This record gives sequence, structure tokens and C-alpha cells, in this order.
Amino acid sequence: YGTGIESFSKLADSIYFEEEGSIPSIYIIQFISNTFNWEAAGLLLRQTVSEPSSSNPYIHVSIGFSKIQKESHGEDESRGTEATIHMRIPFWTTSLGSRALINKEILQIPPPGEFWILTRKWLHGDQLEVVFPVTLRAEVIKDDREEYKPLHAFFFGPYLLAGMSNWDWNITTGDISSLSEWMKPIPESNNNQLYSFSQEINNEMATSKSNSGSFLYLAHSEISLYLGAPPVEGTNAASCSTFRIVDPFTEGITTHLISKTPYDATKLLSGELITINQSLQKATRLDDIIGTIIYLELFDQPGSYITHGGANRNITFFAYKTEMSITHQSSTANALFKVLPGLSGKGDSVSFEAVTEPGCFISTLGALQGERAIQLRCHSEVNVSLSFNFSSSFIANRGMSSYHPISFIAGGLERRFLLFPLIAYQDQNYTVYFHVSSEDQISFFACDASSEMIQHENHNLLPKMELHVHH
Repeated sequence: YGTGIESFSKLADSIYFEEEGSIPSIYIIQFISNTFNWEAAGLLLRQTVSEPSSSNPYIHVSIGFSKIQKESHGEDESRGTEATIHMRIPFWTTSLGSRALINKEILQIPPPGEFWILTRKWLHGDQLEVVFPVTLRAEVIKDDREEYKPLHAFFFGPYLLAGMSNWDWNITTGDISSLSEWMKPIPESNNNQLYSFSQEINNEMATSKSNSGSFLYLAHSEISLYLGAPPVEGTNAASCSTFRIVDPFTEGITTHLISKTPYDATKLLSGELITINQSLQKATRLDDIIGTIIYLELFDQPGSYITHGGANRNITFFAYKTEMSITHQSSTANALFKVLPGLSGKGDSVSFEAVTEPGCFISTLGALQGERAIQLRCHSEVNVSLSFNFSSSFIANRGMSSYHPISFIAGGLERRFLLFPLIAYQDQNYTVYFHVSSEDQISFFACDASSEMIQHENHNLLPKMELHVHH
């Protein structure tokens, strides 16, 4: 491990390599913003790199040239310095979409995997600009053992993508070569839809005086919601305490729901919802989401939404599927909540009323009384009191976690998964290896390593993707 850690310290001395000869020559190996004093050529190189994002898949490299000023005597900056630059054209880019310019003059560059050799008289003020397209790719692990042949890693250009996961690593897909069909970029604007919800424990609701005045955060476990301690950014707790406000129409769910819901919510879903949610897509403030009808999506499990099973039942989750059983349709309908001003009356709070159970709200009343799970509680089942209003109100904060500029959702038959570059992880669980199988092989292991293998129904949806953490 010591040698591996030390290797990172060598990155800074491996951006450039000089080659001796009658003409100064340099190799540009890495694309990192820096300034380099090239004494042999009497030039100062300023390399500026613009990083890519999921929605803007290009790396922009700009290198400015200037003459090094010598104290002994002045030099005419108009006289060029002959030198050779060997620029690496990375294997992970493509010729289609690549471009290069010197002082805005378009030049041809060689194909990926080669060096671009430029010999010329470099003038003070010259500017070299190169644009490299960045694409998704899969690389199979180099292991001859049969059981490891399906293992792959996924990359976005030079970035290794890691899946946010506690246990899973299985992906079932129709075609591994068409990654863009089942790995979709997450717009950076989606960060505006991320919230964390907290409650302040006051004297009336606190189970002990030591808890009075403290904040607890709404979070999810494997099966339900609960109130937890304030999470630390960059941890699993922060991911589990972050939720995305989702417009059901943008997820393509409600059209299916209108025709198959067992509840009498057709009118609400078919017309009223569109009008109510007009401000949701551009929501940047808390006021923008008040009055809207939404899904609450788990940040670390895209496509999994909070739902309920009726009054006094625990709040749980479901993963949306195109072909749904009646039970699953019920879960989908029960996942619709209307965002209302907090029943507590606090200006920065919200309450979530179940669309299929008017007058019933996501409530921590039981959790504050010693139970762990969050439930759906209704006006008709409890005396409407300050305790009920308080327990059904949440302070809306910006999400404790956020999407990295390079973020993808990988769609699977059973659920979807969130992928970031490995360098973006701090103290969260992840996997960089994925067991990839074809769509007709839909068996996978449950989270518990001791569990039996479970055969899942073959739904006609996106390619199935499940992940298991690799230890």
C-alpha cells in the first residue's frame, strides 16, 4: 500500500517529459492546469484545462506560450523559438468531435492513442487549443477464471465510475456495448431538486431534556424512514438523508398510472397535476414547490420513491417498473404527495399530504414517542394538536448530498443506480466492479451474503442493473 500512496505524489512530475536533441523537444503527457518553465526552449507554457461534465462531455485544453524574459539582455519577442511538442492524444477520446487550433487556425490531429507532433517557431502569445470528446466505455477485468469473466469497470473518458452501493454489483443488460442506452447523464440543474428535511426537538416533543433544542434529520434505512442525527457531508448518512423532489410527469410514471391506478385519482393526475406542477421544473426556492404534487426520490437509489401502505402504516419505498402488478400500482399511487406549508406554521417548513389519503401526512409522531419508523398519520386517527402539527412538519434544507458534475443514472430491470467518478467519493460505500450478464439471466443475490439466490421476474424495462459492493 505504501508504494501505491506514494505514486500519487509523482503525478505532478509526469505532466511533461523533455527529449534531448538539436531542437528542444517536449512531451505533454497529462492534461492538468499548470505553468511550466521550459528553459531549453526559453518558453513559458501555461496549460489550462476545462473539465468535462455529464451534459458537456468535452475536455478543453488550452496552452499559452510566452517568451522567458532574461535579465542579461532583452530579446525580440517577435522572433520565434523553434521547438517540437509531442502531445498525447488519449486512447479514451474519439476522432469524431475532436478539434485543434493554433491561433484560431484549424489543424488536423492524429487518431486516439498516438502522439501529435508539432515542430514550428513558437511566438510570444501563441495559443494552442485542443478539444477532446469524452465517451462512456466498459472494460472487462483481466482474469481468465470463468467466474470473473463477466466483471467490468465503467469509465467516462479518463474517469473511473463508481456505483453508490452497500452490497450490490450485478447488472443485467441486453447489450453491454450500448452503454448510452441505459446510462443516462444527470443534469447539474437537478441539484436544485435535492432537499434534506429536519425537525427541531422542542420541550414538548423531546423524550429527554438533553434532546430538547436539537435537530434530527429524515433519513432512510433499507426498508423504512427514520429520524437520525445530523449527518456529516460526504458520508453514507448524508446520502441517506437527501431526497429529490420529482415531478411524476417528467419520470413518465403518471401516464401509466392514470389508466391502471386502483384509486379514484384520475382527474387529479390527468389535468390538475399538470397545472399544479408548472413551477416545479424551474423550482429554485422553497416557495416554488409549495402546492405541487411530487414523488420523493431517494438520492442514493434513483428510481426508488417514498410510498405508504395506508394510515398508521410505515413509510416505505418502491422501485418504479413499467409492467406493474396491482400491488405495485398501489405503491405507485401511494407515492404521490402534495407539498403544503408546514402544519406547524413555521415559514421554512413543509408537510407532505398523501394524495390517496387526504388529511393524512408523513409524520414522526410515533418515532418521537420511542418508535423508530416514520408512519402515515391522519387527522381522523389522532387529536389534532401541536404535537401532530409539529411531527408532520419538516424544515426544508438544501440537500446534504449533491450530484457531481459527472453523474450518471444506470437503469436496471429492478432499480436504478447512481454513478460518480471514484475521486468524488469521500466516506461512502461504493463499488467499481460490476457483474454484467445478459437480459435472460436475471438471477442475483440478495443483500445478505447468506441469503438464497432469488429469481426475479423478467420485466420489459430498461436493462436491469444491481450492484454489490466489492470488498
